[in-house]
Amino acid sequence: MPEVIYGIPSMIFIWGGMMVLFVIVGIVFSISKNSKYRKDKTNFLEKHPDASKIYEVMNGVIVSGGVEIHAIDGEAPVTFLETGKAGKYIAPGEHRIQISASHTRPGVVYKTVTKSTGTIDKIVDIEPNSSYELSYDRKTAEFSFEKM
Repeated sequence: MPEVIYGIPSMIFIWGGMMVLFVIVGIVFSISKNSKYRKDKTNFLEKHPDASKIYEVMNGVIVSGGVEIHAIDGEAPVTFLETGKAGKYIAPGEHRIQISASHTRPGVVYKTVTKSTGTIDKIVDIEPNSSYELSYDRKTAEFSFEKM
């Protein structure tokens, strides 16, 4: 029986092959996810041509935090990205949105400490073709929903 010797060149080949495989899988996953978002966006905007946008405010460097919309009327929201700003599309009218806010700061015992408000229901009235900003004020512990 011949003796198999695994040396440095074969290990480089194996690790290189695995890295190429991971990159290819990542690209395929990214393309499929992007096409799903684009399809969802197109379908939503065809059904609601007068849809509005809600921008989710994210802020901070050392203490970072942000707001997230989990559901609109119990359904998963349609996401959009514009030049570094993220948000959700929403049809005109009155809606119940489920939102949460969290912030992360450097910790003493742990590397980071994250606090969250948990999911909160909020009723909003949306005008056609408008833009809104959803933010959270940690000092007053309240969400603000303002037309831009």
